[in-house]
Amino acid sequence: MRILIGTVEICGWIKTLKDELEKQGHSVTTISEPYHYAPNYKYDISHQNFVKDYISYRIGVNSFFNSITIKSYSFLEKIANKFFPKKLNNYVLNKANNYFFKNTDVFIYFWNGLTTNENDILQFKKNGVKIITWFVGDDVRYYPAMQEEFEIKNKFYEGYFQKNFNDLLRKLRIHEKYSDIIFSVPDQASLALRPYYHLQIPVKIERFQFKQSNNTVPIVVHIPSSQQIKGTAIIRTVINELKNEGLNFIYRELINIPNSQVLNELSNADILVDELFLHGPGVLSFEAMCSGCAVATRYLENSPIVFRPPVVSITEENIKEKLRLLITNNELRNDVIQKGKLYVEDNNKVESIVKNMLSKLSVDTKADYYPNYFRENFEPQNDLIEYVNSMTEFVKDETWYKKNILPGVRNELKF
Repeated sequence: MRILIGTVEICGWIKTLKDELEKQGHSVTTISEPYHYAPNYKYDISHQNFVKDYISYRIGVNSFFNSITIKSYSFLEKIANKFFPKKLNNYVLNKANNYFFKNTDVFIYFWNGLTTNENDILQFKKNGVKIITWFVGDDVRYYPAMQEEFEIKNKFYEGYFQKNFNDLLRKLRIHEKYSDIIFSVPDQASLALRPYYHLQIPVKIERFQFKQSNNTVPIVVHIPSSQQIKGTAIIRTVINELKNEGLNFIYRELINIPNSQVLNELSNADILVDELFLHGPGVLSFEAMCSGCAVATRYLENSPIVFRPPVVSITEENIKEKLRLLITNNELRNDVIQKGKLYVEDNNKVESIVKNMLSKLSVDTKADYYPNYFRENFEPQNDLIEYVNSMTEFVKDETWYKKNILPGVRNELKF
């Protein structure tokens, strides 16, 4: 199949999926800017140089004509921009988008599409392209609803969350209407109506060095991508309290380090304490499991059978008790480490995730999650009710909606 993946790299997943899909015999094109944490990753087309990258892609990067064509285009662009600013670029951009609409069998969506307003999703659909949506976090997560749904006391997102509710809801509903498959997780699905599959994190096992360190003095690491969202301030307080109790352990907090150093630190540590609010285990936790760490992270213990990782589930209320147990109980710690390694090997190998993902395009299987918070509990501000209802109306004729959403009116919300 001809598969297009893009357009924002998240956790290296675009590159990871491309490599595996090509191994499995598919033709894969990727669109993304360079990935901050792995600048050596290469993509076929970048947003910043979309037109020139597209020309090189169509001609062939190593073609004799490539440099000549690019130079000629650059010359024409300078002339055109004097009289018709950006029109030449926009013309080629539209041609490029139309090419992908007509020459793609499967589009795997990450964060944004070919256009910034999601209109490309409808165009792919009109051309018979299968759409697989990976929702990956703040692309659709509405923090106030998430806090309410999961009864989190701490407004941990204040000052961090800046996205517009209408934009989030519109993006979500467009994908609920047109995507063939949606992968997501509960903490980013508080606005969801459509059932979805669990987003299994793809792991290249061979990247990791599993080492069960068994340090005499346990090493605890915390490596936050965002100190605010991960709950770092609370973790620091608990660590200091445990130290003051006389527990003997080493705490290492590492911020803004390259992934190569992250993996080295994890291989030498005994415990990763990851996050307190968003639902893990996430990417870092899986890297820790592959490297020989016991993982303490927030985890929904009523998760479906497809997601039962061997982690120590922590919240802001129980973190002190759980960490004390992990630090002092060597037998428990080693058991969690061994089970973590086996779990990733059984559930997160990129080979099996890719095969499972593509199989869902041809076999209609039962979803992993049937969200009901939005239908039963969500309360929008009064000035948003009309818009919320219009977005519900947008999807209410879909088969999945008629099958799963109870019709009726709740506090002016129409279903």
